Amino acid sequence: MEYIRIIEFPDCRMVTSGVGMFGDKNFTRFEELLRSENAIKTPYPRDFLGDADGGFEWFLLYREGMDTRGMKVVDFKGGLYAVVCGIDAQSNADEMAAVEAFLASHNVERDPSRPELGNVIGHNEARKVLGYHQMDYFVPIKIKETKTMEELKEIMTKFAESGWDLIAGPAKQWLEGTADMEKLIAVITQADEECGSCGCDFDPLYKRALELLK
Repeated sequence: MEYIRIIEFPDCRMVTSGVGMFGDKNFTRFEELLRSENAIKTPYPRDFLGDADGGFEWFLLYREGMDTRGMKVVDFKGGLYAVVCGIDAQSNADEMAAVEAFLASHNVERDPSRPELGNVIGHNEARKVLGYHQMDYFVPIKIKETKTMEELKEIMTKFAESGWDLIAGPAKQWLEGTADMEKLIAVITQADEECGSCGCDFDPLYKRALELLK
């Protein structure tokens, strides 16, 4: 039975508590905001607690017209998360071990560029049934890059740094994830026709890049 799930979290805007600890003024103010927002019942989580240097950082999904009580609203980068449920205020070692085993068997890995998050699910009625609060742990993940993709990235980096406008711009766009693939293939084909047998180190790279892209 599989109890780890993968969700795709969208790019969004979040109200942030700033870094602190429970009992700090900024956290107390954030909790007041959260209580007012929790009066709006939803079937999905909206607040997430993450580790930060010097304490924690608490996030709340921003909605248009929200009174943030002067708290900062930030852009939050989404992506894939592996989610596992545990018991709030208890060790999550077993849950994290299950996540690691899940990642190893599904060609995904942790993404250190985004924070791990936690969300206490359910409300007081659920706690009456269970005797405790449940906690969802959100582990940021990404698809592992294959050797083929790593090779293509190395070639595109060389193209982007080549100084030749024909290929440098399109290659940089590919590295940024904004490339027009038809245009990219066309310019590399052109580069191969114009300079693919001049004897420089780039000669084999044009043909290899075209093989990998197609």
